[in-house]
Amino acid sequence: MSVAANRKVAENRRLAVSEVGTFLDFADDAPDPARIVEARSEIDALKRAMQELPARRREILVAACMDDIPHQSIARRFGVTVRTIQSELKQAIEHCALRLNPDAVREATDISSKTPKSRRKTGV
Repeated sequence: MSVAANRKVAENRRLAVSEVGTFLDFADDAPDPARIVEARSEIDALKRAMQELPARRREILVAACMDDIPHQSIARRFGVTVRTIQSELKQAIEHCALRLNPDAVREATDISSKTPKSRRKTGV
């Protein structure tokens, strides 16, 4: 009797053909080889773009974006104002964005130039 019971339990553990099909339909989250090559290419392009930056601007970018150091601390380190750090970061990010995707930057520039003057930030 125990052999029959074991066989019944084993049969219940097996999946039906329709259940196997359900498992095969799950998406594979792992990147395919083409995506891996593309990602490595993007990283290389970012590294090249960062190397084109002046040394101080590159150091500020790395400190703020990669090391997650607060702007106030970066400003103290370089002996400048937080506003200078923000300006340097903006220029660094714009430079890298332009190198990585020139079309997106042009589109953003086109959109911002169409913003009415009353809605633009003023330096006042």
